[in-house]
Amino acid sequence: MVGVLVGRETELGRLAEALERAAAGSPCAVLVRGEAGVGKTSLVEEFLARHPDVTPLVGPCLELEGLPFAPVTLALRHLDVSRLLPWAADLAAVLPEVGVEPGVRQAAPDRGRLFHAIRLLLERLAADRPVVLVVEDLHWADGSTLGLLDFLVRGLRRCRVLIVMTCRTDDERAPRGWLGELVRVRGVRRIEPARLSMEETGALMAHRLGVRPSRSLVARVHERSGGNPFFVEALLEEHGAEGRGSVDDLLLERIRRLPAASRAVVAAASVGGRRVGHRLLAAVTPSLPGSASPADPSAAGSTAASAEVSAAWPVAGGAAQAVEEAVRAAVDAHVLVVDADGYAFRHELVREAAELALLPGERARLHRAYAEALERDPGLTSRERLAAELAHHWHAAGAPGRALPAALRAARAAEERHAHAERYAMLRRALELWPQAQEAGADRPTLQLRPREAEPNRPTLEPRPRETQVDLPTLLEAAADAAWLAGRQEEAVELVDRALAADPMRATALARRARYRLALGTGDPLADAERAVRALPAGPPTPDHAQVLAVLAAARNRAGDVASALAVSARAVEAARSLGDVSLEIQARTARGLTLLKRGEHDAALADLGVAGELARGRGDLHALTRIHLALAALHWPMSREETEAQAVRGMRVAAEAGLAHTMGAHLAAFAALALLASGRWREAERRLEEALEPDPPGLYGVLPLVVSGELALLRGDLVRAGERLAEARTALGARVEEGGLPMARLAAELALAYGDVEGARAACRPLLNLLDARGDTTAAWLLLMTAARTGDGIVEVADGLPDGLPLWRAASAHVRAEGGEAAWGEVVPLWEAAGHDYFAAVARTRTAQASGSRAVARELLPVAWREARRMGAAPLQEEIEATARRAGVPVAGEAAERGRPERKAGLTPRESEVLGLVAAGRTNRQIARELFVSEKTVAVHVSRILAKLGAATRGEAAALAHRLGLVGD
Repeated sequence: MVGVLVGRETELGRLAEALERAAAGSPCAVLVRGEAGVGKTSLVEEFLARHPDVTPLVGPCLELEGLPFAPVTLALRHLDVSRLLPWAADLAAVLPEVGVEPGVRQAAPDRGRLFHAIRLLLERLAADRPVVLVVEDLHWADGSTLGLLDFLVRGLRRCRVLIVMTCRTDDERAPRGWLGELVRVRGVRRIEPARLSMEETGALMAHRLGVRPSRSLVARVHERSGGNPFFVEALLEEHGAEGRGSVDDLLLERIRRLPAASRAVVAAASVGGRRVGHRLLAAVTPSLPGSASPADPSAAGSTAASAEVSAAWPVAGGAAQAVEEAVRAAVDAHVLVVDADGYAFRHELVREAAELALLPGERARLHRAYAEALERDPGLTSRERLAAELAHHWHAAGAPGRALPAALRAARAAEERHAHAERYAMLRRALELWPQAQEAGADRPTLQLRPREAEPNRPTLEPRPRETQVDLPTLLEAAADAAWLAGRQEEAVELVDRALAADPMRATALARRARYRLALGTGDPLADAERAVRALPAGPPTPDHAQVLAVLAAARNRAGDVASALAVSARAVEAARSLGDVSLEIQARTARGLTLLKRGEHDAALADLGVAGELARGRGDLHALTRIHLALAALHWPMSREETEAQAVRGMRVAAEAGLAHTMGAHLAAFAALALLASGRWREAERRLEEALEPDPPGLYGVLPLVVSGELALLRGDLVRAGERLAEARTALGARVEEGGLPMARLAAELALAYGDVEGARAACRPLLNLLDARGDTTAAWLLLMTAARTGDGIVEVADGLPDGLPLWRAASAHVRAEGGEAAWGEVVPLWEAAGHDYFAAVARTRTAQASGSRAVARELLPVAWREARRMGAAPLQEEIEATARRAGVPVAGEAAERGRPERKAGLTPRESEVLGLVAAGRTNRQIARELFVSEKTVAVHVSRILAKLGAATRGEAAALAHRLGLVGD
């Protein structure tokens, strides 16, 4: 059958618009949703046919649990990636079909590096011509594919890539939560093809029949098909121009008319999945009853049954020829289609109908036949699919004794590809099969456990490589680890609780739960960690010893016992070194460095982090290296804005390569922005923050960028924007105050002071004052104290408990005491200059002039402070300086000209003036966003505020007012 496309010009137009945008360098994504048979695939095929100038990469998701990245493997398998990527092995190790020999590296790259490599591959392909990546049947997508798509949709920038995804709306397996999040991402469009109208049904029938059908025939077909294009064509194929027959039997009718041998082949193919290779189908089919003559179903799979069935096939040409003839009949009848070296069903609806028509026993025997054939000859399927297919078929065959070890092997295969969701799915299945396998008397399976690089904020506690006989607590721990890495934290905690219920003094499980509780801020992690230490067996250090000591150090650090935490972390470092375990040493040194940093011992922290960084760089451990750069940026922040920016920028580059740009990369961007803010380069800081927030960093990763963005808006006088950022940060932070509450509390207090709400500012500061000691972030603590001092609260005793040995801390300490009248403001200015913070230096100059009561002092300091405020765009400070200068009778150079600027009279911020100029020039929001390197949403917010401040109803009216009032140039 040759399909035709009717009634889809609107949808094709929307796809073409998306491609046009992508071709202009703004990558975007389109989700095509609709019921089965409505023509999603036909729509995409027609779209690609109309645009031959693109590079199409098409891959379907497979209905095979436990197989990660299936559509990506299929989409990339024909590419010569070695021509595009110097490190193509990063792809080959996890995607063997891309055509690069595996084994270049000793181990598969981690998940972040894989994602980064795929993104880079798409970007380099798109340098030649636009790339259209099509992922079909998203309702079957594995969790790792969804994670990759999320990464690409959020992370692709300034490249010519269009991602098109198709998904059935009538399949309960569709990832509805993920889809709901997807459509809220900027740049994602949704297309939902509707059923055909009566007129469109008639047009399709005319194409199909070659003549114009009567209205009554069109009405009958439209009523029976419901306007579903696939059903319309199927009705016409089965019943000709009469259009009679029921849709209920439509999909099976053609199969029923096939010879018995062909029906057997179709039945076997339906169980094999979306596509079955010729050799595999041939290996399965002759062993089945009913191929050409009846056979005893109970003997399926036995040698006698196989011989009987093979003998029943036509003799000429042997069994292989008989399979080919049976398949040919199914292909000629348009039930199957040839697909490379195998076969697929004409439509997934036909396959589903054929499989559902099987009796449960028939279906189970077919699955057993597939499993046995694959075990006899693993080459019947691709290497990366073997474990998942065996797990699938043995499970569906109802053989728990064979299904359990198969599930464990599939979990191991998924782990090697860093496919956490698939590993968890297989281990969860193994847990379900465990009691059935024990009842069946099956031998306990073995499981190879090996180390894996920990991902950021994903605590792991991995045993070292060993083949071990699995017991239930071991399986529960492995499942807990997989659940945690797959983002299922609550399930991970529940699983480790079950492991401890079975073995209450299991050291690794206790340490694992302590790590989970530390990350989640729940329970009593210190008690768990101390029990874990007591549960360790006596003897020389093992990897378990080092890991348990590391978690104990973290728990004691969190509890405020920093001295003990340092002692324990030192033992962890020594244990790792004695074992020669570089990975554990990196983790232990990083943990100790962070503890030293919180204690204020910067030289010692720098030494530990420096060693950890060199070790991580030598191993190519990008996750660890990203964390270390983040720690170094935090370490240098109170000492050197230049080194803070340098470490943050280096870390952002590493994070991008590791696939962490939208998580830890966003946090690093916030540190870069803090350094830029301190140096007065606020426009650069704004761009860093906008780029960090554009991909919507998840959870805690977005808190610091949001807070710094809010602080920048506040310093510019944009109180509305600052309030919005504060609300977003609170939503992201939730109840986990200690994870980021100090900077957020300071922003809330500063915002309240800007509105004149002193009590509100006090209320924001007071709950956190008891946290301002050496346990927390000392820099954030000093900055919060500076704000709290402005509320009149007595905070000198709190200040006395904080270290002040670094430049920023010394300046902040003097600032706090000057606010309380215990120090002279004149002493504060040189301290802020030495700390490299231009804004606070300008504030201190202003306060010095105000406190002096001396016109000479004001004449010396205010012009300098005014020029700095103007350079930075600190509108509120600039206005305060001008008011102070007027009261002192001191002229400020350029003040009159500055006050007379039209945009200042209109109340526009510098950024709003910039946006207004582009609006007046006729730019769209999209064009403005590109020019200013911000999101369209941000531009829309600016435009709304401009209209409100000017009292304009439309963009055109605002542009006219801007020209009339002289707000923009001609």
